[in-house]
Amino acid sequence: MIGVGALVHSNTLKALGYEQGRTLLVDLGAARTDVLVMDGEDIELARSLASGGNGITEAISDLLNVSFREAEQMKLEDALVVPEGTQLYDPQESRLVPAVRVGLSPIMRGIVQSVERTAGTKGETVDRVVLCGGGALLRGLPEYLHQTLGVPVETLDATQSSMNKLCLLYTSDAADE
Repeated sequence: MIGVGALVHSNTLKALGYEQGRTLLVDLGAARTDVLVMDGEDIELARSLASGGNGITEAISDLLNVSFREAEQMKLEDALVVPEGTQLYDPQESRLVPAVRVGLSPIMRGIVQSVERTAGTKGETVDRVVLCGGGALLRGLPEYLHQTLGVPVETLDATQSSMNKLCLLYTSDAADE
């Protein structure tokens, strides 16, 4: 059974023109991460991971021995995710990267499992990843996902024109009922 959240995400992708190919939408929220795999207009997989941006904040808090509030501020101001072995020159970033990786680990595992689960017998992968939610603002996340999955990654653009498309879509859907 497909939940309301998956339908909203599906309609969002359609309204924004992501109707061709296989798209992985990752909505990285505070408490959870919603993952949706679409093949054209068909939902192949919809799941909610029990970890989100707060998991990253908790990892920063635990590993750096700071309060949750301080860790959240550090995440918003200085945190980033980079591939292993990347040279960092900012000491604050160097302190945060390992904690960010720890907090991001269950999310990344769930994303990779979702792609593998929908690969089918031919081993198809997704054609693109679309990021949204507050956690999508984590510096370096699009590049990190690109390196992990080997496909283009976009952050959903919440511009006025995109929002107008969504409003028109939902207004026309409501009028049809």
